[in-house]
Amino acid sequence: MTRRPSLLHGTDLGLLIGGSLIAILGAVVFLAPTVLGIDGEAMAIDAILSPPTAEHWLGTDQLGRDILARTLIGGRSTLSLAAAATVLGVGIGALIGMVAGYKGGLLDELLMRLGDAVMALPSLILAMLVMVAVGSGPAAILMAIILIFAPRAARITRSVVLNVVNLEFVSAASVIGESQVSVIFREILPNIWPNLLVEACLRFSYAILIISALGYLGIGLQPPTPDWGLMISEAASYVTAAPWMLFGPAGAIVLSVVSVNLVGDFLQEWIGLRMRRAVSHV
Repeated sequence: MTRRPSLLHGTDLGLLIGGSLIAILGAVVFLAPTVLGIDGEAMAIDAILSPPTAEHWLGTDQLGRDILARTLIGGRSTLSLAAAATVLGVGIGALIGMVAGYKGGLLDELLMRLGDAVMALPSLILAMLVMVAVGSGPAAILMAIILIFAPRAARITRSVVLNVVNLEFVSAASVIGESQVSVIFREILPNIWPNLLVEACLRFSYAILIISALGYLGIGLQPPTPDWGLMISEAASYVTAAPWMLFGPAGAIVLSVVSVNLVGDFLQEWIGLRMRRAVSHV
């Protein structure tokens, strides 16, 4: 009997680990503070800079606030902003890329050159410029990350669309009278969504890092809202006296980014297998 090969061999474990970590992290961050009644602003004056104990699992900070509680509550804002920025940034970029790849010509050149101009600036510098111009707060962070992600998603989408737009089913849809909007959303989009999903995973991890970097620099989410980057910035002043202040926020950032990247690696391998099978059946 011929053994049927497994779908993705080595990446299955990565998907299992990454998906499980994302699910656990999301559940803990979004449910635990509400279910357990955790308060990230409660101060214990008699427990300032306390090391990890049974009462404070990750210790306390310079104001006697529980670091675990602040890490969990800070994760809500960080992960929510990262998810919203990823969906909007990749979504807007995908729309631009599909239009550019399908229409071609002068419109394609104009859209891509504008995107290149935006991508010429380093991501963090561009985010800082937006924050300086617009101000701090969640809306400004969201706007900055969308501006960073959209051109990159557009270029990736355009490159994939160029491989699809000349295929027979797209030409047939145009011949039978489907509108350009219908061709883009009913014929092209269903054939490129796996690539967009991989791009979204990659951008989500970048969004977490950008939000944390802005918080570390003091121009991201402002106190009293807990923020992973801001917590790391505060911990830097006490790294020798209270190194445990770093464990919560730094560990949360690493865990989030690694988990998403594991899922992204699985999806990328899955797309490669899908393409190889498609070629083999031609």
